[in-house]
Amino acid sequence: MSANKEKKKKTGARLFVNTLLTTLGVFLGVFIIAAAGFSFLSDNVHGEGHQAGADGGRAVGSSEPRSSGFLPVFNMPRREPPRRSFALIMGVDDTRTDTMMVAGFNPENSEVTLISLPRDSRVIMPPDRVAEIRGAGGWAPSDGVMKLNEVHHYALLADSSWGPRFLKLQVEELLGIELDYYVRIDLEAFEFLVDEMGGVYFNVPVRMFYHDPCQNLMINLHPGPQMLNGYNALNMVRFRNYPAGYMGGDDFARMQTQQDFLRAFVGQAMNVETIMSNLPAFATAAFRYVDTNFGISDIPRYLRYINSFNPDNISTHTLPHNHTRVINGVDFVILNEVGIREMVDDLLLGLVEVVEQTSEDLRIQVLNGSNVSGLARNARELFEMNGLEVEAIGDYQGMRTDNNRIFVSRRGMGGDIQEILKNSTIIYNPNLDPRFDIVVVIGRLGLD
Repeated sequence: MSANKEKKKKTGARLFVNTLLTTLGVFLGVFIIAAAGFSFLSDNVHGEGHQAGADGGRAVGSSEPRSSGFLPVFNMPRREPPRRSFALIMGVDDTRTDTMMVAGFNPENSEVTLISLPRDSRVIMPPDRVAEIRGAGGWAPSDGVMKLNEVHHYALLADSSWGPRFLKLQVEELLGIELDYYVRIDLEAFEFLVDEMGGVYFNVPVRMFYHDPCQNLMINLHPGPQMLNGYNALNMVRFRNYPAGYMGGDDFARMQTQQDFLRAFVGQAMNVETIMSNLPAFATAAFRYVDTNFGISDIPRYLRYINSFNPDNISTHTLPHNHTRVINGVDFVILNEVGIREMVDDLLLGLVEVVEQTSEDLRIQVLNGSNVSGLARNARELFEMNGLEVEAIGDYQGMRTDNNRIFVSRRGMGGDIQEILKNSTIIYNPNLDPRFDIVVVIGRLGLD
């Protein structure tokens, strides 16, 4: 990290933490890279002494000893045949987990699903765990009603090792699945990792300027492709003030930028040269900023997924919720329980049958994501020659890639378009612009 880089102040940092969806997603790529690097080192470099929980040195719900290690969201299953695995990712600022995600990995197709958990979600902690906190001299509401990001806070204040265990249990009950792992991350690692990689090349979508002297915060980025250092990357993913109407509003625009940056980071990080040249930095980040129950002894089983992993296989979603409500003076996000079950069954467990669907009667938009004018128009002509009607064309405002991308609002869509369009990848995105069923983004390689 450069010596003259302005340090981010802790004061007021929590205000922005809940916007850093990408901050946590970025670690998905970094930790498998770190894991790969450590497979070349002795298994006894740091030994098995790091304890991260309150369970006597054993992983929660497991009979296997806990050891220091890395994020296993891209992991391979411990048992055969391969099975899906799940991890709770916590971004911690002080005692509160202001950013939370559940990550699921499907080893059959190397897909990674990230589901963001709204920090203000209303949850009820069971009476036995409330009593456990109070019995240890801590405090929690007697009725157990709290925000999701307060679970870790109350447990941690009662016992410094309880936070991850209590939050993991709460999320398991919320989603109705068992989480294999937890990963607790200090958000200061974001700048460190981007800087140690030498920066990330990214297309900043809009002019970003914001100044808040009270927080010593200055965001000043111009649009266009550029190399971002850690400080500027952090400012970009937390920027809020997008132009009026841009990509459906501030929240959607910010989420899209974060998701695009995630893919750019992982795409640039996951190659052998980057892995080997940044081993010390990845190791430092893992041991300085990470607390996890994933054992280092499992790492060699996971290495075969590195070369086959495609950043386009990462999909990002938000836990379904109905509305916000003020209860006893507190703002809560009221979750949609039916929607949660449907999302878990579909995205995490793969229980929903996927039916292939033709694109003939679907609403299709084509966007030019290259630097060559006229490609969206040419693609529309190509589609119409194959019997598909395109409702609208335009320019893509997000991250530009070489390959073509077919964003679909439901699984089973886009297969016939992929046959028409070379060098294309289908990406499931249930949060797609509701005006369209399919959005095709033409990449830099074009239609050839």
